[in-house]
Amino acid sequence: MSGISDEKLNAILGMMKRAKTDNEKFAAMLIVTETVKPENLPLEKLHRLLHCIGLQFPHRLLATACKLNEDQGVKQAYGSIAISVIKLFYLTGPDGFDSKSEKTIVLLLKTMREFSNCTDSNEIITDCLATLVILLERRTDLPYEDVFQALISCPYCWMDKVFPVLTVLIESHPELARDSQYSKWIGKMSKDFRDEKGPLKFDICKILFRAIRNLNGELLPNCDDWLNNAIVGLGDILCSKVSQKHRQDAIKLASEVVSLIGLPLFVDISNEKNLIVVLTRLACIEIGLVFRDIREHKHQGSVDCESMLLIASCFKVTELFCQAIAEFEQNEQEGTRDALNFEQIRLAQPTLSDMATSLIEYLSKTVEEDFDIEQGAELHESSIRMFGAWMNIEYNVSSSQGLEGQKLLPILLLFIRDSKRFHLIKFIIPAIMLSSGSMDSSNDEIFSILCNILTEFVKSSNSYVSGSDDALVLHLVLQCMVGMITSDFQTSKSDAECCDFIDDIMEKLHSQTVSLNTRAYLFTLFARWLNRLPISGNSANEVVRECKDFVFEAFQVSETNHKVELNERYRHAWLEISPLWRLALHEILEYVNKKKQKRALESRLPGTDHHILCAAKASDHFDGLEDLVELARME
Repeated sequence: MSGISDEKLNAILGMMKRAKTDNEKFAAMLIVTETVKPENLPLEKLHRLLHCIGLQFPHRLLATACKLNEDQGVKQAYGSIAISVIKLFYLTGPDGFDSKSEKTIVLLLKTMREFSNCTDSNEIITDCLATLVILLERRTDLPYEDVFQALISCPYCWMDKVFPVLTVLIESHPELARDSQYSKWIGKMSKDFRDEKGPLKFDICKILFRAIRNLNGELLPNCDDWLNNAIVGLGDILCSKVSQKHRQDAIKLASEVVSLIGLPLFVDISNEKNLIVVLTRLACIEIGLVFRDIREHKHQGSVDCESMLLIASCFKVTELFCQAIAEFEQNEQEGTRDALNFEQIRLAQPTLSDMATSLIEYLSKTVEEDFDIEQGAELHESSIRMFGAWMNIEYNVSSSQGLEGQKLLPILLLFIRDSKRFHLIKFIIPAIMLSSGSMDSSNDEIFSILCNILTEFVKSSNSYVSGSDDALVLHLVLQCMVGMITSDFQTSKSDAECCDFIDDIMEKLHSQTVSLNTRAYLFTLFARWLNRLPISGNSANEVVRECKDFVFEAFQVSETNHKVELNERYRHAWLEISPLWRLALHEILEYVNKKKQKRALESRLPGTDHHILCAAKASDHFDGLEDLVELARME
């Protein structure tokens, strides 16, 4: 019905009030549920109706339904009407019933147990679980431990409905995911997953994926058995001919397991079947299929939630595999063990290459049509991250695909700058650093964009908090810029533009409390800039003064033994900044020697006129660069 008039509502309310016996109340409530559609009823009228019914009778009716065993039809009718009214109470939120929430939860759990073996009880169980979600979201002080125990005891066929409640519980009480019962539950599921040979195996795969995902990256104690069981079960599915849907579910579970334990351990456990290669190949194929669907249906970066979850899992696996390849290339130390061997890399290379073709094609087409900042943002970001991981492989950079990928680097940087998605920089910078030697024509453009990003980025005070994510991104940008300023690097920036940039950054430095780590990265960049890029006048003098202070303040003369020692302020960060300190020292002395200002520099060292320099000179420590570097080793 489309609605209800005041006259009809008053008649129903009157009938409810006149009902004395339980049979009369049940008949009145049955009429209400049959004639009144809550979605078409104004909230004020609905609340009047619910207050008239009250929670006491629906509670008693549901309890009665739980006790009935002989007449299943009556049991179902009582249970269905009672739970639909109880759910409506908590869904629409009339005042005055929160005090009964705990009693309602106990009754809901009892109902789930009593109806678990009944036929046609699906709707009642669903309403019980939906009501639990509502109650747990509204109040965090309810007996959630009892709910948790009941949920993880549910049969597998309920789990699609159980997980929304379980997720709400774990989000509100993260300690539940570390509960020993949760660990035992995952252990039992993984054993069943390993041993099951029928269709139930695929259902358990989906449940296990969601259960492990709720761990939020935390490894449970005593997890060796269930990890082994899960990986054996995954091998059965991924190495067999199964439907695409079942394969996709297995990839999602595998991505969670690999992320949880790391690729090296996953390879160790599953190496007999070379499962990591099979998994990576299948993940690459799925990525290609998603991009194909986007291309054919012209859904610009817009995919449904299920497809996004799948491609995120595939990216996760493939990204970890690419990282392992990059480490394999860079690892030249004897005696160290790589996560992958040459044969595994060779076997996966063709599908990785196909995936990269789809990825580069997708990103190229997307940027040509301009990024939609809102629509498809998650897919854009995941694709950029995957692209950065693939481009960080040295072999790929020099390939024909890599040369195509290099053309994307400045365009992606512009997207990051314009959308202010600075967190994506850390996935692109390694590829830029690896590619800079082979893309001379793009280096100047990339460097100019990085200057813009740096200027924008330092406006945020968060970028100066040592150890913060913003600070790490800032340091990565500065490290990349230092690496790009080589002896043959040419910039299109004029002297005035360079000075304006330096002055702007210096102004921010003086107006913010900047960590020593950030100062080290900045002064290393500026010291190298002095020798290789246009800068003059007051800007150059300011750089010299700031860099000189940073270099010489690192050491002091001990008041007790009069020996040169590391400054207390520098000690906590010295492990990270000592290479930067040496580079800044080298660059600033090179500049000073070039400008024949060594004597002027020496005379302007604040607090070191007769301290550090005199102590160094007394032991012939100031003949040039090598002697000052020697000072840095006196930690």
